[in-house]
Amino acid sequence: MCIKKFLKEMISALTAICIILFGISTSVCHAASDYIEFDCSKVPVLEPWANYQFMLDRYDKSKFTKDTEIIVIYSYTAQSGGISLLNCPLQVITQSWSSPDTPKANSTGHVWEPIEPYEWNKTCARYSLAAIKEAFGTDDLSKLDAINIGATDNTMLTIESVTITNCKEGVYSGLTDAEKAEKYKTALIIVLASALALIIIIITVFMIILKKKTSYVYNAALGQYVKVEKKKKTRKQTDKPSETTTTTE
Repeated sequence: MCIKKFLKEMISALTAICIILFGISTSVCHAASDYIEFDCSKVPVLEPWANYQFMLDRYDKSKFTKDTEIIVIYSYTAQSGGISLLNCPLQVITQSWSSPDTPKANSTGHVWEPIEPYEWNKTCARYSLAAIKEAFGTDDLSKLDAINIGATDNTMLTIESVTITNCKEGVYSGLTDAEKAEKYKTALIIVLASALALIIIIITVFMIILKKKTSYVYNAALGQYVKVEKKKKTRKQTDKPSETTTTTE
């Protein structure tokens, strides 16, 4: 392979790899989904009337559909006595501090209203979009800042998962500007580091090829390059002078 062709192919490969790496590194900034799944790994066991907040500021509530519902998977134990399933063992609450235009807002512009589940059992509770809107007091959920999930009276609650299903694609509204900048910075560092590594490889291979080329000469008779055989240096062997003895009388 000639050097020119080799360099052309390596540059093309370098460009392709950089594009792929940059695309992978920034894909998180363009994620699209049709549901919301909250991270529940850090939610502690909730004691009676304690609750945990799940933020909605990064989600586009206009992407909710008539089939959207909140599904909570959980387990629980009674602190004392028994628990009747006539009442749901947990509560889901709409919360806003953004002064929404709803009669459910108090004098400070905050909303804190529980949602009624349409179905529940010992491990799962479901809440419809209609029930969410009824609790919030308006069809406009743009200022619904969070939902809170908590234990009811006499219940120790463990939240396994919280999902908002059946949304339109793109319900995740993306990262903040600062987070996007950090992601692009990380992506750029990865690309530059990869490019530098490939450039070093190209230079190394080029030097190896160049070194090999210098050991060949063009033989016009054969019409091709032939390797130059280097002559080995030999040390001349010399006879060791014989020892002579001079005697004087």
